Formats: sequence, C-alpha cells, structure tokens
Amino acid sequence: MRLKSTIFALTLGAFAVFGDTVTKIIEPQPPAIPPAAPQQLPPQATAKEAVEELLKSADAQLPAIPPAPPPPQEVSKPTAKDAAEELLNAVGQTGLLAPVTPEHAQEFQVFLLRLLNVPATLEKEAAFPKAPTARIISGTHVAAFTIPQFDDDIALELKKLAQIIDKEKPIAVLLNLSKSNGDAELPSQQLLEYCSAETTPIAVLFDKETKGMAETTLQELVQRKYLTFGEPSAGLPGARKAIPLSNGATLKYYATKSQPVKPQIDLTKTANRSKWPRTAADYLTFTHIQKIAK
Repeated sequence: MRLKSTIFALTLGAFAVFGDTVTKIIEPQPPAIPPAAPQQLPPQATAKEAVEELLKSADAQLPAIPPAPPPPQEVSKPTAKDAAEELLNAVGQTGLLAPVTPEHAQEFQVFLLRLLNVPATLEKEAAFPKAPTARIISGTHVAAFTIPQFDDDIALELKKLAQIIDKEKPIAVLLNLSKSNGDAELPSQQLLEYCSAETTPIAVLFDKETKGMAETTLQELVQRKYLTFGEPSAGLPGARKAIPLSNGATLKYYATKSQPVKPQIDLTKTANRSKWPRTAADYLTFTHIQKIAK
C-alpha cells in the first residue's frame, strides 16, 4: 500500500516538473523595448506655403493650360470703293443690262462713289413711256386723271379731261398719282395751271411709289389744301439727275430727300390697292351728297 502511494507521488512530481518546462517553451518572453527617444514635432506650415503646395499638386495632376490666343487683328471696314465694286458685280450678274465691260467699270465706279447714300438706279430709257389717261370711274360720277410718268407733254390729255368734264359733268376729279414718277418739269407746271383754273373739285390719290416730279406736284397741291387719299409718299421729290454711260445705260439719282407726304384719308387698311380709286370716288360721292343735303 505504501509502495503505491510512493509511485503516485513520484508521478505527480514528474508531471509538475514537465509542465513547468512546457509552459516555459510555449510562452516566449517579449523582447525588451528600448526607451523612446524624445519626439520632435515638425514646424507648423504657413497659409502661403499650404497654398503653394496645393498648386504644385494640382499642376502635377491636371493638364497644362494652353496659352491664351493672341488678340484678333482689327478688321478693316469696307471702303466706298469696296461698296462700289460689290454693287458693280451685282449689276453685272443680274443680266438685265448689257454686261459692264472692264473699260466701263472705272467710269461706273467713279459715278457710284459720287452717289453713295443717294437713291440711284441704273436703267435704260423706256422706248414708249406710259401716257396719262382721263376717264370716268365706272359706276360713279367722278372723273379720274391718271399720270404714270411726268415725262411726256400732258397738254393733249388735259384737253381730253376738259371735254369729259363738259360732257359728263362729274361731281369731282380724282388726280391719280399712284406709282407716278418722272423728271420733266413742264408736265408738272401744266397740271398745276389746270388745277388752278378748274372749278370742279379736285382730290389727289398717291402711294409710297409716288416720287420725282409727281411728288413735287403733290407737295404743291397739299399746300393748296386739296383733299388727299392713299398712303405716305416716297420722300424723293424733284427731277432726277441723269448720267449717260458709255455702255448705253443711264445712271439716275435723286439729289434731294424730304419727309413723305401723308394723306388726309389713309387707305392702307384697304386690302385691294386696285380698288383705291373706287374707294376715293365713293368717298367723294358721299361728301358731295352731304354737301347738297345741307
């Protein structure tokens, strides 16, 4: 019994010694930590240095900014000669006139340079200018005297108008100057003399194409207090200057400008312009009836 107790005690002692050895082998000792050296803090960066550092970082990451393009050179304004050459080329391309040959080009340019900012047209003289006409407006008792151009002697047509007045006894005469132009002063003088002598009431019809001597005549009639119908005139009174060119064409221009003549009775709201004479005649008839009734 004592032998078993002895063996058991020896066995426990052996396990105790072995256990201490295993524990020492499995649990290594941590290395010794040297004492830490005193830590030095970096100096604090200024705001300027922080911005410079940020810019350097951006330059490294972003593509380079291309240099600004040079300022554009000032474009020279077109001269009067440039405008004349452009107009000359445009006229040559229309095909309406004989081609302007090189020997005529310089001549044409000289004239155009003189006429800048002045209404001018390049045209050939009409072989047969439209003649004035006198008639009674259908369905009315108003006589119409139409003058398309102040280029012909209108004395004969004025005599015809006088005959119509003597025969038909119209209540009024409508002087139609719509789309009328022309440069002859004699027809204007003859017409103004007739209007002064005629006892039948006279009214005038005109539009935005009334110009030249027709507009000059219109201005005089307005001053004399004649009743007017239509729309504002062109504002280009007087006879045009005419410059013959060596290629057979004529350069015509108005030397003066004026304020357009405004009618007393505006017909611009009337859709059909061809009915303007009849509209004016109806107004004259209505006015005549009112006058008689009074």
